[in-house]
Amino acid sequence: MKKLLMRTAIRTVVLVFVVYAGVQGMETRKFGIGLMVGAPTGISFKYWLNEVNALTGGISLGSDAAIQLNYLWHNFGATRPREGSLPVHYGFGAQAQSGGAHSGDHSRIGLRGVIGLTYLFEKAPFDVFAELAPLLEIGNNSELRLTASVGARYFF
Repeated sequence: MKKLLMRTAIRTVVLVFVVYAGVQGMETRKFGIGLMVGAPTGISFKYWLNEVNALTGGISLGSDAAIQLNYLWHNFGATRPREGSLPVHYGFGAQAQSGGAHSGDHSRIGLRGVIGLTYLFEKAPFDVFAELAPLLEIGNNSELRLTASVGARYFF
């Protein structure tokens, strides 16, 4: 029952974001969705709030049901590739997770910091990213651990 509820929630969130992105128009390309591997492995999304700030998130597709949401800043002046752009991104967020071997009670919440790089292609509506995120899980068995992920997203 718990897995069915989580799958339904994930599908609903993805559907809402995809429909919303389609309504925006192709010229804005503010919303991206794709895949990521690492912690967690699953669906990744990004919504640009302005030229510097974005909301990102992830939904786990593995045995550990996890949802995360982050607020990011992007520093476009830190690196200068020949084509496209490669901002350093950093920020903070939260994660909710259930299942898996990390916890005796099988559900936990956490606070996360995020730092990484995002490559934005100049002539294609894609980005690729790599990030590190220290995660402080709060609960009966609180723990601090380092998570990492890489992924790619298509922007609508």
